[in-house]
Amino acid sequence: MMMPRNIKEFLTKLKNKKILILTAILGILMMLLGSFGDGKSEKVQQSEFNSEKIDEQKLEKILESIEGAGKVKIFITYQGSGENVLAYDYKRETSDNSQRVEINIKNENGSPYIVKEYAPKIAGILVTATGADTTEIKMKLIKSIKAATGIPSNRIYVEKGE
Repeated sequence: MMMPRNIKEFLTKLKNKKILILTAILGILMMLLGSFGDGKSEKVQQSEFNSEKIDEQKLEKILESIEGAGKVKIFITYQGSGENVLAYDYKRETSDNSQRVEINIKNENGSPYIVKEYAPKIAGILVTATGADTTEIKMKLIKSIKAATGIPSNRIYVEKGE
């Protein structure tokens, strides 16, 4: 009767050791993968709907060229203020305590070198058009704005203007 109990305890101890070993291996892998990013620019998630600030006047002229739209005015609201990605490098000190120091790369006039600029995310677009008294014209305007900006139609509101 002792035999099955000992085998059961043996298998439980073996299983616990396997879990411990796997956890240690995963920890080492995570540390190794974390050090591959040194010396590279930080990646920033791109704005959800656009990568450049939209020129309202240019968009108004394009929308006015749609047959039946008439005089068009647009108002764009933004969320946040945008973001700049700065170039930087890491310096590793190889003393007893290996330490990473972030160094910003500067251009010739001493300001930080900007790798990429992200415009603020568009929250919504309000459009007034003198010809927007029919659903057909409203849909043409919404589709055109959607194509030009990538904004989903639920963030575009078109109303008849004077």
